Amino acid sequence: MKRYIKKLSIIITLLSATSCSLVLDKEPLDIISDDQVWNDPNLIRANLVQLYHQAPTRRIFSWGYPWGGVWTDGVAEPADEPGSYCVISDEAVSGYSWADSRRINKSGYQRNDTYMKYWDYESIRGCNEFIEKIETGNISDDDKATLKAEARFIRAFIYFEKVKRYGGVPIITKAQTLDDPQEELYPARNTEQEVYDFIISECDELADLLPEAADQELGRANKYVALSLLSRAALYAGSIAKYGTVQLNGILGISASPDDYYRASLEASNKIITEGPYALFNAYEDKAENYQMLFIDPNHSEVIFSRDFTGIGKGHSYDYFNVVGGYGSGWGNYMQPTLELIDAYDMIDGSDGKIDWENVTGDLASVLANKDPRLHGTVVFDGNPYGDSQVDNYVIEADDGNGYELMYHKSNEINTWIVDGEEIALQNVGKNAYPITFDGGKSGFYMKKFVSMHDLRVPQQQSSTNWIEFRLAEILLNRAEAAVELGQNDIGLQAVNQIRERAGIAKLTSIDINEVRHERQIEMAFETHRMWDMRRWRIADQVMNNVFHGVTVVRRMPDNEYRYIKHSCDTREEGFDSFVPRYFNPDRNYYYPLGEEIVNNNPRILENPNY
Repeated sequence: MKRYIKKLSIIITLLSATSCSLVLDKEPLDIISDDQVWNDPNLIRANLVQLYHQAPTRRIFSWGYPWGGVWTDGVAEPADEPGSYCVISDEAVSGYSWADSRRINKSGYQRNDTYMKYWDYESIRGCNEFIEKIETGNISDDDKATLKAEARFIRAFIYFEKVKRYGGVPIITKAQTLDDPQEELYPARNTEQEVYDFIISECDELADLLPEAADQELGRANKYVALSLLSRAALYAGSIAKYGTVQLNGILGISASPDDYYRASLEASNKIITEGPYALFNAYEDKAENYQMLFIDPNHSEVIFSRDFTGIGKGHSYDYFNVVGGYGSGWGNYMQPTLELIDAYDMIDGSDGKIDWENVTGDLASVLANKDPRLHGTVVFDGNPYGDSQVDNYVIEADDGNGYELMYHKSNEINTWIVDGEEIALQNVGKNAYPITFDGGKSGFYMKKFVSMHDLRVPQQQSSTNWIEFRLAEILLNRAEAAVELGQNDIGLQAVNQIRERAGIAKLTSIDINEVRHERQIEMAFETHRMWDMRRWRIADQVMNNVFHGVTVVRRMPDNEYRYIKHSCDTREEGFDSFVPRYFNPDRNYYYPLGEEIVNNNPRILENPNY
């Protein structure tokens, strides 16, 4: 009863802002009964809206500091940083030297870490109650069927978030009561295969029960949203079956044929592509701008399912934490792309984009000029226009009478130089370079993707950029991966080349699984896929147990010549010569630990190996 009062009071506040007539003149919330909830169509819908709000679709769009706050819709946020999924992958380093992600990158995940955990059975219970009680609710049969199907989708989505973290988890599909048998109140973990099969089966049924996309908002489940989850989940299951190992009698790993899952993913992807009303975003002639604006424009034909934000009262803090330091209203510099990611972007002609940083010359804009346009829609760097100024992330190298040296020790000093007959004044260390800016300059690159470039000073909790959970490009990449894994390379090549053509980069003439994986890395950078992709492919131990780098831009004056110092970005504050690798233990880190609290509260729950 109290749970309903709390949830409904929150959501009625949200609904009243836009639909006052729906909620005015209701009984006082402290005396709303369960019967009243299920006899009022508006409160039934409000209950479902709250289930959507509880679903983990905020991703890197953090609420704010301190991590783990409570959103204005009343939903508690996990104690994650505002880029958790990216800074413990090879995509980025946290600019904050005190961040938990930096500890995890150096020493690995520990048993009782709360970082990025998601063991949310309260939301599962909410879905189960909704599914059961709407059967007798005062609402039309058509609405009843649709809303029930949406609750089942949310439940399947939550289970997917669990299984990719922990492997097998208890599948609970009824609202438990204290009178239930002990084995139901203290359920054992289902196998990983059973959880994936449950998600896939649910989505397969829901595709026939949910309405077509034209009838629904982008933030609600429809036929193609269910197929998108099926496409993603079946692809993950195929990878686990092919590359994973069965442990704990199947609680971890999948013994079934991977091809069955790849076929299920391919079939779902094909239906979305051929039957759905979706098309790749192509609204801007400039390819870099087009890629950047794909994530800024709120509603367009590529979006299948998104999380809506409106700013004040319903906002997030991505801009606050990720603008270049000194330009926003807050800290900035949280996610800083690694040099390894920068090098991963090919040249426009399709040739290898890796740069010989020790020997390349010229300013950074010229060095990267012929890179895949998606790079320029994703990151900013020294010399790029930014707000009403530009990014200054360099250090001067000059002769102070004792030979050339880097002028860190006179960082705030401004000198005047004659360059090409023109007098220019430069601070010895650019205002965005380490160590001038608070926790700045770890890698030399900063975020452009998702940043509201028209207003860099968005306050904390007021960003309004939507989070795109499913988009057509992912479905094309799912199609490509499943097809190539099944030996249907021609289908994979066609799907990948659709994306590359939109991006403005040369098409491939042939394809293998590594090409597909590379395209996922580039097209979906910072969309929280890379970390999970490396885990399901079981390559994280090969990729992550390495030193990740950044570059320092050096301007030698008065010649104004450029050179670059390649350094470790994880240990930047320890000096140029500190190269400490990250840490990933393949014997345990492919799954998260459940932790003592979960295991101690249920004697039938087994901990994951080696924690």
